[in-house]
Amino acid sequence: MTTSPIKFAIVGCGNIGRRHVAVLDAEPDAEIVAVCDTDEDKAREQARLYNIPYFTDYEQMLREVQVDIIDIATPHALHKEMTIQAAQHKFHILVEKPMALTV
Repeated sequence: MTTSPIKFAIVGCGNIGRRHVAVLDAEPDAEIVAVCDTDEDKAREQARLYNIPYFTDYEQMLREVQVDIIDIATPHALHKEMTIQAAQHKFHILVEKPMALTV
């Protein structure tokens, strides 16, 4: 039985985001379909490496991508709000720790 790869969009193209990209790229059951970062140079660099589209606007990416999981690897202070936004768009979410800075 063959299965389709799980499709990921990675948010955050800094050190942690690049690690997430590398790990997912090595996983045969995963497919990276987009990256997003407010720093266009970082987003473009990752997109070129994997021949995928990039976004600098998170909301636009949430509206336009066809993925299974949003992988959030942004600075800690952004995790909570970005997770809520992805959930409102009905995505599964993987969040780099910590989930939030306060309860």
